[in-house]
Amino acid sequence: MKARLAILIAGLVAAAVIEASACGTSHSETTSAQQGKAAAQQSGAAASPDTRDELIFKAAQDGDLVQIKSLLEAGARADYTNSSGVTPLMIAAGLGNTGIAKALLDRGADANAKTPGGYTPLMAAALNGQKEMVQLLMAKGADPTARDVSGKTAAGYAQDQQHSEIVGLLSTAATR
Repeated sequence: MKARLAILIAGLVAAAVIEASACGTSHSETTSAQQGKAAAQQSGAAASPDTRDELIFKAAQDGDLVQIKSLLEAGARADYTNSSGVTPLMIAAGLGNTGIAKALLDRGADANAKTPGGYTPLMAAALNGQKEMVQLLMAKGADPTARDVSGKTAAGYAQDQQHSEIVGLLSTAATR
């Protein structure tokens, strides 16, 4: 799990470097989200909309489907984008967490969301060898021909990591 997260983060950092911006949640965002979660839990009150959005990103990182569903029910945005343009769906895709991805997609997350560098959830799944996630995202309309700012497709990310079965799936889908 830690190795997959490291690869996912490396991919997101690479995408961010291409776009000349930092990737991931900043320390202040993380601290803010942690403080908001603790305050909401201690007071028993519902979290604010901004806090819910930050918490949904953290729940995706943690693989916490129960928290994702709770936050979505409370009004968190499935299409939340952090300051680097990364979405909870991108995180779930890279980690292969299909339960979280389905919950986000069912609530309106965009299967074709892009960071400013053009990195997509499908690219995250392909980079990390997540075959089931690649299939899910394509079934939900993810574009296998989408390119990041360097011109790389999801198949290119899969090829870089020698995920030949995923390269085949993406190449077949791209020719349809």
